[in-house]
Amino acid sequence: MTEVEQIIEKSKSGAELTDLDKETLRQYKAAQTATKRPTCVDSMAAAAGVTGIPEPVLKKIKADNCGAFRGSRIYIDELDTFLESNPLEKYTSEIPQKEYFEIEIAKERRRKLKLENDIEEGLYLKRETVSAEIYALGKQLQTVLRRVLENELPIKLAGRSVEVIKPVMRATVDDICRRFEAGTSEWK
Repeated sequence: MTEVEQIIEKSKSGAELTDLDKETLRQYKAAQTATKRPTCVDSMAAAAGVTGIPEPVLKKIKADNCGAFRGSRIYIDELDTFLESNPLEKYTSEIPQKEYFEIEIAKERRRKLKLENDIEEGLYLKRETVSAEIYALGKQLQTVLRRVLENELPIKLAGRSVEVIKPVMRATVDDICRRFEAGTSEWK
């Protein structure tokens, strides 16, 4: 349990929060809102600040009938979607090299922010988490295989003919596969 989760549990139980607890929660909330970019802004300057795209380029994009611009508002996610099918380079051909590099930096910053937001929303899993889960499932499978194939089946099938052994082995393999698939269903 994280420190923030512990503080929340403490608060739920009716215990009084210390000044340190309150400050920890304030910092946590500030960090959460700082990493999440706004979905809508009210001016070209604000859109330039959020996306890193210079205002002249935003004006060209708006002139190209981008649906992200409605009245004085700019919807950032819609702008991103528009730019996926309309490369930013289309609007930067007459931009000085310095601004072009600023645009490239802005694209990378937007990519990182989107990734952070997607991770926060649970759309991505860390490699370490997936690797650990796969390893754990592999160990479980190994344990089941050893128990069934080395301990249970030899006793059950001793002295039987091949015609009897094959269907039992097939059913056993199917059963083990079903168990393994049940353990991996959350990853589908």
